[in-house]
Amino acid sequence: MIGNATTAGKFLFGAAVGTGMTALAAERGGADFLLILNAGRLRSRGASSLSTYLPLRDANAWVCDICETEVLNHCSLPTFMGATVSDPAVSNEDIVAKAADTGFNGVVNFPSAWAIEGRLRQVLEREGIGFGRECSLIETAAKAGLKTLAYVTNAEEAARMADSGAQMLCIVVGFTSGSTGVKTLHTIEGVAEIVDDTLRHVPPDIPALVEGGPITTPEDALAVRRLSRAQGYIAGSTIDKIPLEEAIEQVVKSYKVINRLSAGDMAERGATGLDGKTDLIGTVRRQADAATQSDEPVMITGPDGTGKSRLAQHIHSSSRFGGRRPVTVNCNSLIAEEAAVQLFGRAAGHGARGTAAAGGLLESAHQTTLILEEVGALEASVQGLLVDFIDSGRVVRFGSTLPNTVDCRIIATSNRDLDALVAEGSFQRDLYYRLAVHHIDIPALAKRSDDIVVLAERLFREIDGTGKRKLSNAAFDVLLSHDWPGNIRELRNAIVRANANASGHLVSAKAFDFLRRHKELREHAAGEVEHRDDGPGGRVPVNAENTDVQPLQAMTEREWIAEALRRNRFRKGQTAAELGISTRTLYNKIVKYGLY
Repeated sequence: MIGNATTAGKFLFGAAVGTGMTALAAERGGADFLLILNAGRLRSRGASSLSTYLPLRDANAWVCDICETEVLNHCSLPTFMGATVSDPAVSNEDIVAKAADTGFNGVVNFPSAWAIEGRLRQVLEREGIGFGRECSLIETAAKAGLKTLAYVTNAEEAARMADSGAQMLCIVVGFTSGSTGVKTLHTIEGVAEIVDDTLRHVPPDIPALVEGGPITTPEDALAVRRLSRAQGYIAGSTIDKIPLEEAIEQVVKSYKVINRLSAGDMAERGATGLDGKTDLIGTVRRQADAATQSDEPVMITGPDGTGKSRLAQHIHSSSRFGGRRPVTVNCNSLIAEEAAVQLFGRAAGHGARGTAAAGGLLESAHQTTLILEEVGALEASVQGLLVDFIDSGRVVRFGSTLPNTVDCRIIATSNRDLDALVAEGSFQRDLYYRLAVHHIDIPALAKRSDDIVVLAERLFREIDGTGKRKLSNAAFDVLLSHDWPGNIRELRNAIVRANANASGHLVSAKAFDFLRRHKELREHAAGEVEHRDDGPGGRVPVNAENTDVQPLQAMTEREWIAEALRRNRFRKGQTAAELGISTRTLYNKIVKYGLY
């Protein structure tokens, strides 16, 4: 549904169209809703979007005619009427009634006064046909039970439209680059800042979309989605000048892939890793669903690569804080002697005269989720401070006595056995109990091998993107026979590499030959760990009683990584993909073994 809580966490895609053909292609491509605009009709005739402000014909009547004769008899998507308030002789009540009689599901203010500046804008407002009347239109439509979407350009307009009952907002960052012949000055990062600034007074439960400026591809839309509070995108000139219906459908589909790529930041931006039919993963799904229903702390444990971070993002996205980006802290990267200050902040002058005051990561997590990755790495002193924070909800900066209230949810992850750490005294029992209100343990992929086919099919669809390639039965056999020590991350990286290796429409078992080589290297390394040369006397077993003999695991892993680096000409991303490990893990290994 559009414009209510069921849109939470979902990437919304709206198609601003002016012809029935474009509307039908957008629906087939997976668009969530349609905006019927006179601009779409004019662009299909080769005109600029700016021409919508010319007095060519009755814009509202034109839009209603397009919808009634070309769209409603072919499409089932929710449709919004692009309604103008520029005619003072027509009341907002009449406009809304016409929209409802035509069959529109909602109303959007278009063409809007946002594109008009200076004295002309002042005249429009004074005459009662400016942005103020657009707010009244949205309020009238909401009271009549229609869906409401409002175009805005700044924080003041966004707040006014939210107060008027707009169920969705679309932030316009200028006309789309190339559509008017004028290049935009905005960058993707700049657009993300504009979005967050515009929404600073808007409740997080109102979905916000973006349109225009430098966003001309799905990759641009995804980048803005990741960097800001934007929850969707509206495409106009990026689709309706495309001449072929099939091409429009494919472009819309490419935008809709963002739902899989960005939801909770999953599969390394795709699936949560919870796909499957085994009882093990079914239990995890139920636990995850329960965790989304409350604001209590969550502890997610499991081996590397099982999707702990993605699941944490998913739970955050489904929570009341889902409209804001979470604050993610990798506890392994915290500097031991500075970790407490990094988390809790410092007052001015703390540590050295002249030191500026600085808020900590906990304060920056106010009104959102704090994700503590690898929480088992925290120093004991910091663990105690966290216990106090969870109990009180207050942060006291170092060097200060004034508490700051912080409302946040904590989700912690760990690849270590926290029960064992508690037993040995390196992890505080009190902190463990407070974090594990919801405890979700994700099993290794090897323990749920029946889920591999489901996971591989989904990952392959997301990675390939064409819909034309398939994995052969023989390829699935290779995947099922592999032990996946790197879990879902390794599975995904293997599919990425195999897809690059393959040619034609079928990915064969041969494309996965590197998995066999990896397994042989690991088995060889395991053999070297079990026995090693001990001078001329031959080979002796390595065990707890031979304390003077060091195993060769580190050396063989070093050789394994060094060989892969040489084979890939020290391209770290490519090497990490081949080894089935993350780039960050590869960097750590390079430093550990001095492979510069």
